[in-house]
Amino acid sequence: MGFENPLGKRVTMGQDNVFHIIGVVKDFHYVSLRTAIEPMILLFYPEGCAWTVVRIQSENTPQTLKFMGSVWKKFAGDYEYNYRFLDERLEELYNSEQRIGLIITVFTIMSVFVSCLGLFGLASFLALRRTKEIGIRKVLGARISSVIVLLIKDFSKWIIMANLIAWPLSYAALNRWLQEFPYQTDIKLWFFLGTGLATLLIAILTVGYQSLRVALANPIDSLRYE
Repeated sequence: MGFENPLGKRVTMGQDNVFHIIGVVKDFHYVSLRTAIEPMILLFYPEGCAWTVVRIQSENTPQTLKFMGSVWKKFAGDYEYNYRFLDERLEELYNSEQRIGLIITVFTIMSVFVSCLGLFGLASFLALRRTKEIGIRKVLGARISSVIVLLIKDFSKWIIMANLIAWPLSYAALNRWLQEFPYQTDIKLWFFLGTGLATLLIAILTVGYQSLRVALANPIDSLRYE
């Protein structure tokens, strides 16, 4: 407003409404985070009051609301007593993000489950094809741990390659979504590293069971496989 020292200055709104500035507060969001913080004037104007904002403690909320209703009925009984919680109103601003988050979570769980089934089936198939090789390795003195590492290593390289492909695509999608907000957070590298480690761990756990079963098999049975 161009005031160097606004306290005590008069502001006229309309023709007859004159207000005195009694304080200045820090900027804060009062609409969705998709909108930049805009100027706002807080007025003490009882004649134009449409809402009463009350701060209450979280304990005994039903009793507090009941007491507030009795006070409201006493002083404004001609008007209906309605109330809403501020956190619920703020939550409504992000219903679309919550729905998208839920959809992504459901499909992520489904895709991980289907991927685990595919990994398990593929591990079983590859272990079956290498039954004789594993038997020979064990006869020649290979340890069970080395056999398990051998089988898991083939899958790990594909998991790492898939992450290297997915990371730039995910970064581009997240960055595009963040462009909807004037104030943005940084996309940290550990987001992708953590996801990569999680997918690798899931793959190891999925393949590990089949690898352990094959590694523990009797080499005599393995050599007689064909």
